[in-house]
Amino acid sequence: MIDVLLVDDQRVIREGLKALLESSTNIRVAGVAENGQAAIQQVEALHPDVALIDIHMPVMNGVAATRIISQRFQKTKVLILSSEDDDQYLAEALQAGARGYLLKNSSAEELMDAIDLIYRGHSQVGPGLLEKIISRVAIDPASTEPVMLPIEVSELTPVELELMRLFQGFNPLDLKEFVHLSLRRQNLDTLMHRLKKQLEQTPTNLSALYLAGACSRQLPDHQSQALDYLRLGFREAERQQRPWPELLLFCREGGVIDLAEVYTWVQQIRDRWRDDELGRQFLRETAALFGEESLYQRMLLAQWQISSLTSKWRHLTELQPTIDRLQQGFKRLHQDTGLPI
Repeated sequence: MIDVLLVDDQRVIREGLKALLESSTNIRVAGVAENGQAAIQQVEALHPDVALIDIHMPVMNGVAATRIISQRFQKTKVLILSSEDDDQYLAEALQAGARGYLLKNSSAEELMDAIDLIYRGHSQVGPGLLEKIISRVAIDPASTEPVMLPIEVSELTPVELELMRLFQGFNPLDLKEFVHLSLRRQNLDTLMHRLKKQLEQTPTNLSALYLAGACSRQLPDHQSQALDYLRLGFREAERQQRPWPELLLFCREGGVIDLAEVYTWVQQIRDRWRDDELGRQFLRETAALFGEESLYQRMLLAQWQISSLTSKWRHLTELQPTIDRLQQGFKRLHQDTGLPI
């Protein structure tokens, strides 16, 4: 039995698809969702074999949802079912990790066959759609010139090229330097437009989230939006189990806006600094963030001391049986030999 999650913002379409798929003997509708964000939650809860996802939806679109599902839940395979036959949507969906793409005017047989193929590990693209991808790249077999993609790197500005490089990883030093240079260039509005487009495609990209938060913080009346980006970045970095110095990068920017909220973020990663030396390094960083004499810092220091003492006490408690056995051994030795102990 193939468990399928239906994702479409139109209730009529969801109900129609549900009735259609449940007529099959080997497909079961495990759940439904009305947008990409709800789809991610449902995939995490239900672990369906296949997620059947529309492109255009509120809150989070199908491409963004596909990217996250493909990254986090590799057991679940995504099949896009959309009314859009535009090659741009098709290419973006496949790049995001979709295993197939069908149009909504596909027959019931085509849809069920595609679900079965994708479940078994194959890919499936609807009739006429594969040619659209191929036609995006003009190939002349007799030409010795390199093949050019629709968006040529040579047409990108230096700032766009630098952003492309930054999005490939998460380097705190390079990110902070980029923000500093952007402030000097005074091009924050244009930059934010580019960052928002990037986050539509890759909503969990840590570099894009940090830059969006750090840059929007500098714009008038954008403090709340900046904190939202930084909060999302912190949570995603924590989910990816990034090192705590990288987590603190989001905290430093967020602390300029709302120290009280950032203190709650720091509380979430307290288990990262149980080791004495790591704890001291962590507290040096938080002292720079909150202030050495602040109530927040004193609370963190007290919590670390309690954690450290608790750890030492637990270790001593674990050693107690060994100490007891040694004492009994010494007593027997004294009884047998008369030697003082």
